[in-house]
Amino acid sequence: MTTASRTRTRGGGPGAGTRQPDLGAMAREAVVGFLHEASSAGAEPQADRGALAVGDAGAQAGAASATALQRIETLAAKIEADIAAALQTQAELEAGAGAAAEAAIHAAQSSWNAAAAAAESDRQTKISLRKVARYVTITIALLIITLLAIGLTATGAR
Repeated sequence: MTTASRTRTRGGGPGAGTRQPDLGAMAREAVVGFLHEASSAGAEPQADRGALAVGDAGAQAGAASATALQRIETLAAKIEADIAAALQTQAELEAGAGAAAEAAIHAAQSSWNAAAAAAESDRQTKISLRKVARYVTITIALLIITLLAIGLTATGAR
């Protein structure tokens, strides 16, 4: 395999991120190379070279794993901070909603009291209007009686 075949993009198609070595392909290449060289030559120095290649692939895999773990830990810390901020915002919103609900209840109570006072005032106005209408009727009747009495007295005195 060539160096170009050892690397490919992780996570999907083009533009998916940085190019990282395909550690499985590198390890497979090292093992196959080691076995091929060991079977064809059978010499001890080649075994050391194959073991070094496998060791290098393992070291690269370990480094990539450490990098991935560091990224995961960084993202986890960011997510924890985002969750804490969201919980704080939620608590503030709940407190604000509670205060708004309390203000709405007080406003509703005030308007209920005002409506009750207006209804009572309307009732009192109707009672007063009836009394005034009665007094006007009595006054007109007395005025007519007085005018008739004056008219009778004036005609009877002549």
